Amino acid sequence: MASIIDAFNDAFSEEYSLVKILVYSLPVFASAYFYVNGNNSAAFILGIPALLIAFGLLACGINNILSNKKEILTANPFFLIVTIIKSVIALSPMVLILGVIGYFIVTRVSIPPVYAHAQEIFQGCMWVLLGSIVFTSFLSFARKLKIIDAYNLKIISESSIDILVCLLFLIPQISIADTLLVGFVWYIFFFFKIPATNLIFVFYCSMIAVLNISVVADYLAQVSYEYIKGKDDEYDEFYKIKGANNLFNPKKK
Repeated sequence: MASIIDAFNDAFSEEYSLVKILVYSLPVFASAYFYVNGNNSAAFILGIPALLIAFGLLACGINNILSNKKEILTANPFFLIVTIIKSVIALSPMVLILGVIGYFIVTRVSIPPVYAHAQEIFQGCMWVLLGSIVFTSFLSFARKLKIIDAYNLKIISESSIDILVCLLFLIPQISIADTLLVGFVWYIFFFFKIPATNLIFVFYCSMIAVLNISVVADYLAQVSYEYIKGKDDEYDEFYKIKGANNLFNPKKK
């Protein structure tokens, strides 16, 4: 099963990881800076490219690991830009279609009020299920960065539930890790009566956000390997290289 501990180890041991985290933290910090200073419009405008970069880094990271590359966060801006464009093209129709279907279901289907908040629970479960389909589509795309792979219905039907379970395990684990990483530094600032809006603390949190991208990419690459089926010999060289470099070495079933 995918390991968050292995994901953190790989993220920290990646070559030049700190430099890349610092660089990719800048757009996140720019958006966060305006947000903490009350300029929500500027924060939203700058948050869009920051979100696209994060999305591209996630796809690049998954692809890098499964392609035997010795990095998670890509240092190639052209590869990142092309991946962002391909990701948007690949997933936008899927998100739009499932969004319309989900909206139709949650607004037209009523659940008998046998339990309190039964309707809200049903709606939440429906959006989670549809979200798992989108995520499975994304992982299928990220393996080889082929747009057509995002619509592999066989993979989506076979793997979406397994991937949903893995995501449900990921959320509390990454939350606990972030609480420790951010909470300790926040306590130091609190102890010395330095506000949390201090630029140093905001930039540190931006770095943790980028670190999360690296960790999640590694974790999702493990999930993709385990639950999205490929050819039997597809990862023979993958084992050889990753085993030698000890960056990412999942165990065969």
